Amino acid sequence: MTLHEDGMLWQLLKGYANEDWDHQSEPWPAPADAFLKDASAKEARSLADELATIQSLGLENTGWRALLDAAEVDLSGLNHDLVAWAADLHDRATTAASTPSPN
Repeated sequence: MTLHEDGMLWQLLKGYANEDWDHQSEPWPAPADAFLKDASAKEARSLADELATIQSLGLENTGWRALLDAAEVDLSGLNHDLVAWAADLHDRATTAASTPSPN
């Protein structure tokens, strides 16, 4: 299993871990909330589906670390139980996908 560059999880993590997020002033889950605020319901659903697929593999922390390391994601800002982190992110994405857009 690898993360694909066109996948929503890869886009979220690359933006958070490797670009402009200040890990000190905006720790997780602030970037997830910002990402999902800007995402369409379809994009949020895609993220939730992608996470559900990966979660179905039953990965433990080491498996999630290997998956994220293979995608060259800087994990220094994600000092979490990655299984719980993925479950929380899935819940956030599911909520965002079912929340009507304010537009």
